Amino acid sequence: MPTVSVIIPTYNRAEVLPRAIESVLTQTYEDLELIIVDDGSTDDTKEVIQSYESKKIIYVWQENQGANAARNAGIRTANGEYISFLDSDDKFRPGKIKKSICFLESSPDDCGGVHHSHTVIRNNKIVNIAIAKKEGLGINKLRKSNIIGTFSSFTTRKDILEAIGYLDEQLDASQDYDLYLRIAKKYRIYGITEILTDRFLHGQQITENIDRKMAGFKQIEKKHNLTLSRSRRQHRTRGRMYAEEGEYEAAKKYFLSGARQKSISSLILWLVLSANVSLYKLLINLLSNGKSIYKQILYQIAKIYYE
Repeated sequence: MPTVSVIIPTYNRAEVLPRAIESVLTQTYEDLELIIVDDGSTDDTKEVIQSYESKKIIYVWQENQGANAARNAGIRTANGEYISFLDSDDKFRPGKIKKSICFLESSPDDCGGVHHSHTVIRNNKIVNIAIAKKEGLGINKLRKSNIIGTFSSFTTRKDILEAIGYLDEQLDASQDYDLYLRIAKKYRIYGITEILTDRFLHGQQITENIDRKMAGFKQIEKKHNLTLSRSRRQHRTRGRMYAEEGEYEAAKKYFLSGARQKSISSLILWLVLSANVSLYKLLINLLSNGKSIYKQILYQIAKIYYE
């Protein structure tokens, strides 16, 4: 039996699917199976998958039910001790599986999964780099925001998924965040700072994806008793989402809207992003790593604008 099961859910992604498949088949860690769940594609997805002769590939077809139903079908099919997810338009870097599994096999007893840094690429250009923290993330850290991000950077044990439950197919979006929160209630999720995945975006989908994420956040708020959907926080959250996608003008618009509602944090983000994108990225990294002294200084500066 393989040690690792990599699960790719896909729907009408025949053109980009080979990039994801080949990034798994060329991993330096070879004791794996690749489960590709075709969520009722109407393009050439099946033919693309069948063109590979690798015995590591398991092809699963289902009627169209959504990406998370496809992921759940993959989990049920999986023979591996560990589960690693990959979106069909993303790709793993060669050492992703080996380094993730090596970490998990030597991890603390409270480890419920591992994530790592990843790039965000649009139009063949890196628009953001999400840096993972080494520290173990528990529920208190994750309640503030989804600082782990994409499923494509996450690996866990199958027995953990069986214990806490599979992905919630009723959520409109952010099922990854929901899963991380449920894991973090019992375990900690640790980070690898090295970039091990490239995430690819399609410009025309950005606004649609963010609208869906916000709807998902409202559902998660109720499910986990969070406070993500207050009006001011909505503007800040949308702004950060757009900034993560490299859509800085849209991000500034939402930060400014939050600032007009007396959100000091939104004002800070608007000021810094308006001044310099690199400075904004540095600030986000500092804040994400809990550098409270920077928060205190910036908040004092921002308050001047409201006096």
